[in-house]
Amino acid sequence: MDSMVNGGWVKLYRELKSKSIWQLSSPEQKVVLITILLLANHEENKWEWKGEQFVCKPGQLITSLNSLVRECGDGVTIQNVRTALDRFQKLGFLTNVSTKTGRLITILNWEKYQGNDFVTNKGSNKALTKSQQRANKELTPNKNDKEYKNDKEVKNIKPSAPSEEEILDREELYGVDPAEQYRRFLAGELNLEDE
Repeated sequence: MDSMVNGGWVKLYRELKSKSIWQLSSPEQKVVLITILLLANHEENKWEWKGEQFVCKPGQLITSLNSLVRECGDGVTIQNVRTALDRFQKLGFLTNVSTKTGRLITILNWEKYQGNDFVTNKGSNKALTKSQQRANKELTPNKNDKEYKNDKEVKNIKPSAPSEEEILDREELYGVDPAEQYRRFLAGELNLEDE
């Protein structure tokens, strides 16, 4: 079950920044909010415990206050989690039911924001990508063109100026004055590739 919880991703919409659940929340409450989103089941999960069958639907999680504190990390206390859960319930973001065996949290509107049925701009992106590929293809040279096959043109391309370190290395190897070598290179009298 741990791999299911830790795998995948959730959608986080930018409009959340303009909602009161974000604007009026403390940093600790924001951590609790994101942690709950990350821990919620993304698909139905069934299991048996002590002879009873349990089902957790998408957007739900069964947890405890201590587990949430651990998942939120340093700086978040049990009181922070309690306050956040009460606040989020009052704002209509979730329901929070405490039982003898744990706490069932249900994120309201999970399907609206996290479901697969949410309408995306995939179609318009596909058309845009197709036109971008066409434009990019026109700009990208084809290496099979004659100019790339012609060895003479490739040989006529001047190498970039050598670095100071390359010049000093050559001086040690060949006993050449670096300043003279650089002057000859710039004048086109010296091709470093031929050495």
